[in-house]
Amino acid sequence: MPKSELETFYTHIWELRLADSHDKALKLLTEKFETWPEKDYLAQAHFHRLQAQLVRDLGDQSEAWEQYTHSLSYFEQSQQPAWTAYCHRHLGDLAFELSKPEASLSHWRKALYYYQATHKGHALANCHRGLGLALEALGKPQEARAHWKSAKTIYSRQGITEGVAECEQHLRQ
Repeated sequence: MPKSELETFYTHIWELRLADSHDKALKLLTEKFETWPEKDYLAQAHFHRLQAQLVRDLGDQSEAWEQYTHSLSYFEQSQQPAWTAYCHRHLGDLAFELSKPEASLSHWRKALYYYQATHKGHALANCHRGLGLALEALGKPQEARAHWKSAKTIYSRQGITEGVAECEQHLRQ
């Protein structure tokens, strides 16, 4: 499938998600997925990424975990560092939500590794935020502070006031 056609399709699925039409988005995604070649790792990766986000929105964390794990594998095979970071960050989020701070820390550290080379904006800040949360949960407040400071700096540059406020709250503790 041509790249532009895939990008248009991904955008349509994301718009359905934002419109809270998850069932329709999942149906279209599944129908389209059946036509994709198995060896098209990048298309497979995006299918699993989108499916993960949709099922996560619907509250199915274990299915989201499975889909992000598949997506991560395909993005790694496709040598897509930015998307590899994205999957690690979301797996870190899920692990933290599931009260698994060690797993979240591992995924967020991997995400940080990739994001430092590919992103300087809010995705990198979100990764530092996650590391701050995980390190606090693991009883490592000094290590956490360094990540909260980094997140605050990036959020400030990006004009994300909610992020700055959250960082300041954690830095006051």
